[in-house]
Amino acid sequence: MIGALGKILDEVQFGPYKRKVKKYLDEARADSVLEDLKKALAPRLRGVKSLWTTFDTYCVEDSSQQPYWNDNSFRKYLEKLYPDVAMSEASIQLLWRCFYFYAYHPFPRDTTDGKLDSAAFQRAVALLVVQGTDILGTQDGGDYFWRNDDAYFRKANFESIFRSIGRPENTDRPSNHLDYDSTSILEAAMDVLAMTQPHTVSLAPSPDQLRPAAQKLLSEGASQRRYRIGREDLSALLSLLLRLRLREAKWGSRFHFGTIGKGEPGNEELADVLVRGLGGNQDEEYLTSGQIIMSMDLLPSLQLRFHQLWAVLFQPPMTADDKAPSQIPEAIPNHILAAISLFIPQPKISSRFQPTTQDMRISLENSNTPSQRSYDPTVTRLVQSLAQDPHPHLILLSSNATATTPLTVMGAYFPRPLSNAEAEKRELEPSTPHFLFQLQPKFRLLRWKGPHLPLTNIINTEDDAPLLGAVAARDEPPLEYAKAYKIGDPERRGAGLCIDPETKSATLTSNITDTDSGKVVGYKPVYMTGNNNDITADSNWEVAVKIDYFEIFRVKGGTDAHVVSEGAKDQNRYAQDATEERIKGEELSKRIQGFGSTSC
Repeated sequence: MIGALGKILDEVQFGPYKRKVKKYLDEARADSVLEDLKKALAPRLRGVKSLWTTFDTYCVEDSSQQPYWNDNSFRKYLEKLYPDVAMSEASIQLLWRCFYFYAYHPFPRDTTDGKLDSAAFQRAVALLVVQGTDILGTQDGGDYFWRNDDAYFRKANFESIFRSIGRPENTDRPSNHLDYDSTSILEAAMDVLAMTQPHTVSLAPSPDQLRPAAQKLLSEGASQRRYRIGREDLSALLSLLLRLRLREAKWGSRFHFGTIGKGEPGNEELADVLVRGLGGNQDEEYLTSGQIIMSMDLLPSLQLRFHQLWAVLFQPPMTADDKAPSQIPEAIPNHILAAISLFIPQPKISSRFQPTTQDMRISLENSNTPSQRSYDPTVTRLVQSLAQDPHPHLILLSSNATATTPLTVMGAYFPRPLSNAEAEKRELEPSTPHFLFQLQPKFRLLRWKGPHLPLTNIINTEDDAPLLGAVAARDEPPLEYAKAYKIGDPERRGAGLCIDPETKSATLTSNITDTDSGKVVGYKPVYMTGNNNDITADSNWEVAVKIDYFEIFRVKGGTDAHVVSEGAKDQNRYAQDATEERIKGEELSKRIQGFGSTSC
């Protein structure tokens, strides 16, 4: 009786809605869904005032006098935008493939035709330039998610970026190159249908409704399509990101003005180094699905920088004030600082919730006071820099290239400052770990996986060193303590960065495996997969350099929004909880299969 009554009430409340959804999905065609997606994304384009002027200026007309963009339109637009900046044809073609891909998302199309009408152009700009990807899979412009799974949406966005720069392969032949693509493309189509279908905030769409409709819309060839991502393609994208320069001024309330810098010596070489950092067989032409999933962990800010690149490519004309430099150039080459911005953690802030005052750049500012020498590598200077400023900090040191040794760059990232003594018992947020890294000539990243430790335990000095807590608390700089110290495992059994101010030398060691147990201790390389017993051949290594440059930067921008607002009072611990493992690989794939059953 109660069950029958429930069915009646359900029919009264949701019956008309369900029938409306069924009719929409039964009648949906790829073109109609793309048109509905354009309408759903339209509010995002209100701040792009020059959109139609840009389209009309560079469009061409077909035999029926219908205007469209092709790769030559895109090329002319870039040449007009950056007349003094050389951009290779390979880079232009990569950007065009990307633009074309998003114009027809989520229904992959061959670029052979290469034409984008005004509607397709509008969708590409909405998804790429103003970050409309943030509201895919949502309803009411992002107010309601049809499934509440941040990990899924982040992974989906990364996959779309990689597919957009890749090349489609229509084949049923087994492959480990993005072999999950058929599922990913189906999921992307379901997200768009959840966004474009008739909806109500009281009932989320059902996966059982959307999956058959998405399968119908995707042709058999497209549903079996894989995207092969070449190492050269990823390197070309990274090379462009290393040339990206953002300014403090914004357009459209939230997007930073910027420019594409001229190619610096070593720019392409550094991009190749980052790609090699994903590991695997370097002779392989294409990246594997595992390497692409790992890039989410190794280069967490790639997604943000990718969209910032497109915001710069389609930004409105800058005023004289907008063109003013945002900061004084540093002695470190720009492409090195840009590379660092790719692996420094970014805040998990959707552009939907991003305040107009939010600075989403990665700004590395010299932490020197007028009385400090920039080359001073002493522990007293380090501790005082970390204690007296509420921002995250980055230590960067390098040795110049010689006839026999390459340029070597290494450093350490501290996500939180050293707090005062009263807050000494508080713990660091587990979402922002401390790490050590080598950037050149190899890219290696060692993330702390040990237990919670105070900062004064992470920085190890000799027995006769001054008490680091006391050094941090002093307003006046103490006498320099010029003896060697180590940033790393306090038990001196794991990885660490050893710095000797007297000899001006530094040594970065991994030594991540315990000699007795063979298990990972302290730090863990990001490229390592599997459990602690799955150790790669490159797990223990050592790099020693002469310090020609040593600098401490405060990291400002989006990463420290919480630090700036809350200060240093709650941020005195320096390690990530050893039990707080990142979800990735097969476990991540399993978790994204779940769908929410209600709107949220």
